[in-house]
Amino acid sequence: YVRADGETFPVEITASPVVEEEELRGAVVVFRDVTQRREVDRMKNEFLSVVSHELRTPLTAIIGFSRVLLQGKEGSLAPGVQRYVERIRVNGMHLLSLINQILDVAKVEAGRMELETDDVSVGGLVRDTLAMLETNAEAKGLALRGELPLRIAPIVTDEGKLRQILINLVGNAIKFTNEGEVCVRVLPDPATHRPLSISVVDGATGERR
Repeated sequence: YVRADGETFPVEITASPVVEEEELRGAVVVFRDVTQRREVDRMKNEFLSVVSHELRTPLTAIIGFSRVLLQGKEGSLAPGVQRYVERIRVNGMHLLSLINQILDVAKVEAGRMELETDDVSVGGLVRDTLAMLETNAEAKGLALRGELPLRIAPIVTDEGKLRQILINLVGNAIKFTNEGEVCVRVLPDPATHRPLSISVVDGATGERR
């Protein structure tokens, strides 16, 4: 939009609905200067980028050190300790995924969200999720298990987003289940072995999520 003094600025235009062409003269058009809002969005995106980068650096180190311990390069770990270190690694990967999603929020608002698709092992994803949330289930006296077929073909999807959906569903099932178990079931196609569905089932009520 160009003002009378020649200065230009971005605007947002809204108008009342016009049903018939002859009603166009009665439409109310409103111009809003969105320069300030765009500047706020730009600053927010820059802030998220900087914060995400600063959080990634120490978190990547934590994940790296946990992998070194699990590989036994500094000596073998006792089984119980190895289990805890594996939880550190899995939860570190989850935190890294959450940090990446902070940037996703900005991308959604800017209309630039993109899927990062690749071959994904659903079985590995389910096992990682169960390991990550096992402590939460134990704290409530719940059993947490997965029902996985012997053979699961990989699927092409965005692993980070699928992981977060699964974590949210299992986490909610644990939160709202007071007794029994929470089970993650993967149903494959008998012909292709590709997963047809992933269900999170409350063992006490049988509720599927």
